Amino acid sequence: MTSHDRRRRADRLTAGCVFASVATAVACGLVGYRPTAALAGPEGVPAMVAAIAAALPGSLLAVLVTGRALAGPPTGWIGAAMLGLGLRFGLTIAAVLLMDSLQRWPRAPLLLWIAIAQLVLLKVDTLMLVLAARRMHGSDGR
Repeated sequence: MTSHDRRRRADRLTAGCVFASVATAVACGLVGYRPTAALAGPEGVPAMVAAIAAALPGSLLAVLVTGRALAGPPTGWIGAAMLGLGLRFGLTIAAVLLMDSLQRWPRAPLLLWIAIAQLVLLKVDTLMLVLAARRMHGSDGR
């Protein structure tokens, strides 16, 4: 398999991971709507949406950084995954601090939903990237 073919395959697999992250964020909002409205009242729902929106860019950045490395040798994958993880949490912490300083949303549902969204997205992203790495590794017999 040529390097161009590996890049195209890695890009396709990364696109699947990005789609899974976005779909997971939407699913979090759909599943969490009723419990959040019931427990935090009507003002809790915008806090939930804002929290999920704050967690998603970090997730996407991590997936893109790690997915980009899939076209290279497997020895670089772990370093890319660690870089992606650091960027994910750094971006999310910055978003949390900014959102909390704006004081537009109730704090408890905002912080709770950022934690929930981070954990759920991290699990889905990790699973999807591991599956993508297995497909990349097996694509050329090495």
